[in-house]
Amino acid sequence: MADTGTLISIIGDYNNLDEPKPAWNHREAIIGLTIPFLVCSWVCVSFRLYTRLRIIYAPGWDDVLLVFFLITGTGNAIGLCFAAKFGLGQHILLLQYHDMVDFLKSFYVANASYNMSTALIKMSLLFQYLRIFDRGKTRILCIALLCFIGLWGLAYSALAWFPCSPVSGYWDWLSGPQCWAFASLDGPEFYATYASHAVLNMVLDFIVLATPMPLYFRDTTSTATRRRLLMLLGAGTLVSCISIWRLAVIIQHKAATYPTFDPTWYGPGVVLLGMMEVNAASICACVPVFWPVLTASIDQIFVTQEIKITRERRYSGDGDDEIELHDSTTTHSRSESVMSQSHVHLTKSGNNTHYMDDYVIDQVDPLRSKNRVEVTIENLPKKSLSRRPSERSTVPVRQMADLFHPYLSATDCFIRKRVSSDEVGL
Repeated sequence: MADTGTLISIIGDYNNLDEPKPAWNHREAIIGLTIPFLVCSWVCVSFRLYTRLRIIYAPGWDDVLLVFFLITGTGNAIGLCFAAKFGLGQHILLLQYHDMVDFLKSFYVANASYNMSTALIKMSLLFQYLRIFDRGKTRILCIALLCFIGLWGLAYSALAWFPCSPVSGYWDWLSGPQCWAFASLDGPEFYATYASHAVLNMVLDFIVLATPMPLYFRDTTSTATRRRLLMLLGAGTLVSCISIWRLAVIIQHKAATYPTFDPTWYGPGVVLLGMMEVNAASICACVPVFWPVLTASIDQIFVTQEIKITRERRYSGDGDDEIELHDSTTTHSRSESVMSQSHVHLTKSGNNTHYMDDYVIDQVDPLRSKNRVEVTIENLPKKSLSRRPSERSTVPVRQMADLFHPYLSATDCFIRKRVSSDEVGL
């Protein structure tokens, strides 16, 4: 029916007032879908910009395009919410003239913003690819796609922002404006404009999604990069499915011109799917950038860290001198701090020589602090000594204290020296 005259002339040719109301024609559904998707997009883009600007300090043109996308995406969402207020989801025959004018003004902003958003998000992804592919055929392909998508987006955005002469003719049908493309009153031209944009949008989605996939099969690609590519592929597949669904809805009712021209009744599915598509694409572009940083931060907050202290034995290689270091092996779990306790037992035999091994010094006092040494002297009868006289140490207690004084911590280590009474003159 849309092929036999202007769109205005066929309004009401077919009685569709008895058709059941689709779920997405309800005002609550339109606003309830639009706002959460917009908020998710803002959150993801904000995380990405914070990561690029404050953490890795590597902003680029892909981030600039995402900022412009936020502006156009927000314009699309605001336009849809106001369109729902002024009649989107209802039959056009049931609207007052002033409501229809307000609806067309809101839809004008939403449609033009959507056309810009589809191009901006694809170009942002391609600029992101250029960070990875610094040479080769893939880089040339990205540059070629950037040029084509830029021209494609510019052409359809111009048709959406300037659909009539004057522009006010888009919502003021009684002024006799001259309109084309998205505002054409010719049924086939109107349908062809929406369908051609949807087809090209779907094809470009698949091409942009498939562009970085050869990187996945390279031997030099790290596991982390492969995971991010899989994440991008999964989210991009969802976006492509939404674009296919949107194209199917456009074809089903010939861009709201079949079986009668009723844009407020047949339009909600098309515009809602378009809104979901571009916002999901923005999430797809942002998550691989900020997700590794986010997960690392969460691990630092919630994961318990474990520190294992190993036990080692080291012996001096100086002749008869033999010093053995015993360090207990413990494992401590902590959330805020780790309390480590170790017991050091030193046994020295042989000649009176200074043991100045750096490893032992570091174990005893890593800070090289000169602290007080507490020496406990215990008098034992000669009969209680288990060692033979030739094995007893002849190092005076005072000299031993002077020996270890620069290295031992008074709070952690205590030296217990067992000597006989005749050695200390008591």
